[in-house]
Amino acid sequence: MAVPERLEALVLRQVDYRDADRMVSLLSADRGRLELCVPQARSSRKRFGGLDLYTLAEFELVERRGRERLSSARVLDSWLGIRDSIERLALAAYACEMLLQAVPEEMPAEQVFLLAKAALSSLESEAADAGLGWVRAFELKLLHVLGARPSLRRCVICGDSGDALARFWSLEQGGLVLGSCADQCPDARPISAGVLRLLDAALHLPLARQAELCWGLSEQREAHALLVPFVHTHIGGRDRARSFLEQLLPVDVLAGEVL
Repeated sequence: MAVPERLEALVLRQVDYRDADRMVSLLSADRGRLELCVPQARSSRKRFGGLDLYTLAEFELVERRGRERLSSARVLDSWLGIRDSIERLALAAYACEMLLQAVPEEMPAEQVFLLAKAALSSLESEAADAGLGWVRAFELKLLHVLGARPSLRRCVICGDSGDALARFWSLEQGGLVLGSCADQCPDARPISAGVLRLLDAALHLPLARQAELCWGLSEQREAHALLVPFVHTHIGGRDRARSFLEQLLPVDVLAGEVL
């Protein structure tokens, strides 16, 4: 009989299957994303209490009839504070939607795994109050660990960081374009210095401290218009959770104000 494998992983998604089974998507450091069937998951809370969404658990995996199955789960952290509000749940759902698209099956993803844990942990704190500012920070940090981070400080074409030059954004080139370099980018569009500073600050500030950044309404709209297409291009266009999140936290709503 094969020796069971023990694996620390996050529950990103779960779907009921047949009468009592469940299909789960897990994220681990060593094996990346795993898609597993859990027989009788819905009838054994004792064995599978760690299958709640947005939970970190130690899972025991066994191979039976040539297929890997999950046999038990022990909760390590469930970040119960996420469940305190629908907004926090929506932020967690969006983060997991991005992670599902970003991480291939059976490919080590240590940095993504560490980011995912930091993201869920931060949503128990006042960082969740940053709303769409937190979203922009998570997107940038995920792009960074995937090696697809946009350039925010230097022109992607000439490498200049001149503050006096006109600033543009190019999806095709991968971020900031300065001055006449924009002539080489058919898709270049203006980007304000304020939004650049906020995006750069969000990237470098821990997720748990995102509430320290003050996003204005116009800056929220501009950052959304620039970064969402970038995320679609480099991570994926699945946006069911994003759509729900933006119904709760519209781009034109910030700090209780509505345009």
